[in-house]
Amino acid sequence: MTITEIKNAVEKLSMQEQKELFKWLDDWREDQWDLQIENDFQTGKLDDLIAEAKKEFREGKFGDHKKYTQILSKLSN
Repeated sequence: MTITEIKNAVEKLSMQEQKELFKWLDDWREDQWDLQIENDFQTGKLDDLIAEAKKEFREGKFGDHKKYTQILSKLSN
């Protein structure tokens, strides 16, 4: 099935069916995010980030949450 076929099929759904589909897609995306983070953790992709966070926490510098959010955002791409 192509993206165009999927788009056409979605447009033919009732509002209730679209609502159910969007809910399912949101849940699916969350599950995919969890799997990606788990995979990144297991493969060591997050090791440097974790080590840096632990170091900064021990030094009392852990407060720049935006920095870590940006790093995690890059990992998901």
